[in-house]
Amino acid sequence: MGSCPKCCCCCCNSSSSSSDNSSDSNISLKKPLLDSLPSQPRHRTMSRFEVETANFATNALAITAQLVSVSGLPMCDPFVELHVSNNPNDLQQSHQISHCKNPTWAPPFRAVFSPYSEDDLTPQKSVKLCLSVLSKSRIGKDTEIADGIVKLSTIPLYAHFQHQHVQLYDSHTGERIKECFAELELKIDCAFKAAATKVDELYEYQRWRPLKGWTSELLPTDPGRWSSEDGKNYYKAFEEAVGVLDDDWEVSSEWQIYSRPASGRAWEYAWGFRLRFFDEEGLFTRVRRRIWRRVIHKVGIGKSEDEV
Repeated sequence: MGSCPKCCCCCCNSSSSSSDNSSDSNISLKKPLLDSLPSQPRHRTMSRFEVETANFATNALAITAQLVSVSGLPMCDPFVELHVSNNPNDLQQSHQISHCKNPTWAPPFRAVFSPYSEDDLTPQKSVKLCLSVLSKSRIGKDTEIADGIVKLSTIPLYAHFQHQHVQLYDSHTGERIKECFAELELKIDCAFKAAATKVDELYEYQRWRPLKGWTSELLPTDPGRWSSEDGKNYYKAFEEAVGVLDDDWEVSSEWQIYSRPASGRAWEYAWGFRLRFFDEEGLFTRVRRRIWRRVIHKVGIGKSEDEV
């Protein structure tokens, strides 16, 4: 991709003096000699959707949790871990928000847990959604801050998302933390329908260059202009980061830039790619990033009315 993907929201205008002067190389592909050989029978591989739903019963349910915000924390670098009480190994983790007391995830961090049956979620089973807030540490172990639970038997089946304000408790003493809450949206619905919706997220990076300002022209030593949402994998090109969408998936919502609710801005700033990012641009910040997001859907599977 020679330039940023076309944005359909006004956040793109937050990029000041940004430019991307890179040009795609013209690559000519020669027809392989193997094409002249007799074709071999192809073995059909299972799609991602088929693999994920292979052990689902017809009436299987999925628990979808969307983390919106946490309020009342001490100043820290918070992120949140979610799991269901009867399956602690299925732990899902949000991205970190730097130097914040009241973090907001925009778009909301989405975690899906499946499969479950109606019997699993009865009051007698006392199954809970467990939430833990931690602070990211650059050295050593992350710091546990607060915990909370939601009794899943209180969430109606096959309904729209239910807003929940979850009281949080000190991770070390178990005492209630005054004015400390997590805001969640919860839904329990058909597992096939939940598995049929995926959210793709990427970070785009720019660097400050003398005489050019903020630009997509990175240094040869920089890891890449694009990265996965967790920052573990970097890519030079947008197409490489996104990959090829399978034929049995379609785009429900095109790539968009999302701004942070507190500031209304999309960019956050740091001294380096793998260092702490801040809301405000500082005197010596040399790298900035923003998040792109799209929603894809499995062809042939009905969409929820309140799909993200």
